Amino acid sequence: VVCVARTGSLSAAARELGVNHSTVLRRVSAFEQSTKVQLFTRDSNGYRLSQHGCALLQNIDQFEVAMKGLQLQFSDYDTQLEGALCVTTTHGLFNSRLKGSLFQFARSFPGIKLDLQISDDVKNLAHLESDVAIRPTEEIPDGFFGAHIGSVIFHVYAHRDLAKVLNAKDVFKEKYWIGYSGILSSGLLGQLLTHKISEAQQTLKVSSIDAAFEAAKDGVGIALLPEHLVRGNNQLVRLSKGNPILERPIHIIARRELQTSRRVHTFINFMAKSAK
Repeated sequence: VVCVARTGSLSAAARELGVNHSTVLRRVSAFEQSTKVQLFTRDSNGYRLSQHGCALLQNIDQFEVAMKGLQLQFSDYDTQLEGALCVTTTHGLFNSRLKGSLFQFARSFPGIKLDLQISDDVKNLAHLESDVAIRPTEEIPDGFFGAHIGSVIFHVYAHRDLAKVLNAKDVFKEKYWIGYSGILSSGLLGQLLTHKISEAQQTLKVSSIDAAFEAAKDGVGIALLPEHLVRGNNQLVRLSKGNPILERPIHIIARRELQTSRRVHTFINFMAKSAK
């Protein structure tokens, strides 16, 4: 019923649920008969919630999350270190900080089949798109558990040749900045740059931190980059002195429903020790 309400059609609900069209129709009809409430109106555009249906399912997203969470508790009450585990993190954290620990975990626990989702898009854990997330977050959100595994520290960097001609006392007045676009522009990183530099000062915009790193390394401009990404690179020099321009804690988190999962606890504990 929730799936039909969300998708607006029996066919779309059937595809998502992995059953056939008639099964969905039979289940919806049985639900309406048992409750004696017509939840849907049928027209040429598909299935729409009726007035009664809207009243009963006004919090449909929360209802679906609760149902999936309960299902997850039953299906993931595992006692063996086996099964699939979906983990999401960012490109920057994976490449510069996490990949060694993740690969070590995969070798150490071959029964756990890691599905690594490496993306700078924000995965919606509330809708169970992943089991575990490793992200820069200020704290562990409500409804989750996990561990703090370090911090991301940002400083200003430029190619060593470019740095020679810049005003090191106030780099935020310089031109040739590399700005952030896409999802990063609306996050803390993008907002911080928006307050410190103007559009006219930006010679290039990129949608990933890795791209900003490559552009700065090529001498395109000045960039605000995480310290761990630049560490060991002799082409870039740090322009900002003293305290970090930005510092964000890194947490590894999972939904509270997964607290019964031995493989999730094993993964979190392993990463908390090895990835710091």
